Amino acid sequence: SRFTGRRMRVPTLTKTVLRSLEVNSVYRVRSFENMVDLLVRPDVSKYGILEFDASQPIFDIGYNTTMDALKTWLPTYQARYG
Repeated sequence: SRFTGRRMRVPTLTKTVLRSLEVNSVYRVRSFENMVDLLVRPDVSKYGILEFDASQPIFDIGYNTTMDALKTWLPTYQARYG
């Protein structure tokens, strides 16, 4: 900035487009949240959208989070629907 003497970090076009797609995706998920029996939200916030090399740890987090959620949710589902 010309006022502080420090350089500003401006996101690239690719990151801007990806972020806008992510925001739209979050909006769409939230609009359907109340229509599902179980919504699993694994915490992968420490990974960036372009970290393709992190696919295995992300998969593992998703799998483990889903299995934990199913263990809690499945008895409720079975009691309700048989």
